[in-house]
Amino acid sequence: MCSSDLWQTQGGVKLEQLIFDYGVWKSVSLARQQVEAAERDLEITRLDTAQNSIQAYISVLQGRELLRVQKENMESTRNHLGIARVRMEEEVGSREDVLRLESEYKGALSSVIQAVFDMKKASLEFNQVLNRPQESPFRLEDIGPGNGGVASAFFTARVDALI
Repeated sequence: MCSSDLWQTQGGVKLEQLIFDYGVWKSVSLARQQVEAAERDLEITRLDTAQNSIQAYISVLQGRELLRVQKENMESTRNHLGIARVRMEEEVGSREDVLRLESEYKGALSSVIQAVFDMKKASLEFNQVLNRPQESPFRLEDIGPGNGGVASAFFTARVDALI
């Protein structure tokens, strides 16, 4: 055989490895940012709900306290009116005092009615914030150092946990 009859064989292997793909990196990065944004939105919603429920609860407490004060004022005015009537009957007091106190009593009664309305409105708003039925009753308990023990504003752990 001659040297020109030699066979030559050639072969090759080509390997490619993708080190960086901008399109994939961008998609993964955007997906991560969307998840983080959704988590932030959820936290913002939780905080907004907590803030709204606290503000509504404070409105209920303010309404209750205003009602208590208005009732005390009405009782005081009623007592003064009774005294003024007795004084007028004994001819020690004047009719003007009685008329003035009657007017004050009617104003105090009007204030009590308004305070009852305001308390009811605050209660409805509170129930709405907590996604409870509007007319669903709840019982406020006086919480303070004199009561002792663990105090709950509503006697239900579910509502306390929400607040």
